[in-house]
Amino acid sequence: MEKKLTKTDWRGHLEKAEAHPQGVKGYCREHALVNSTFHYWKKKLATPKAAPAEAFAAVEIARPADRGSKLPDPRWLAEFLLCLAGGAR
Repeated sequence: MEKKLTKTDWRGHLEKAEAHPQGVKGYCREHALVNSTFHYWKKKLATPKAAPAEAFAAVEIARPADRGSKLPDPRWLAEFLLCLAGGAR
């Protein structure tokens, strides 16, 4: 049964393959690694992880004195939602 490689194992393979005299294909052949799997891990480990969604913004809702059910201005609401989604104008 084949041993399942860990991220640490793949990092080691990636480093060693870069310096291999026969390149990545030769390294994969020599170490019985599937070339496409090697490239999958290369991309996966090179991609930075997204920052956790832990940032919050303080929101103060200003209400008119009459406390009516008036909805906010659609343009303001669109800008607000864009900011919440991380977009910028």
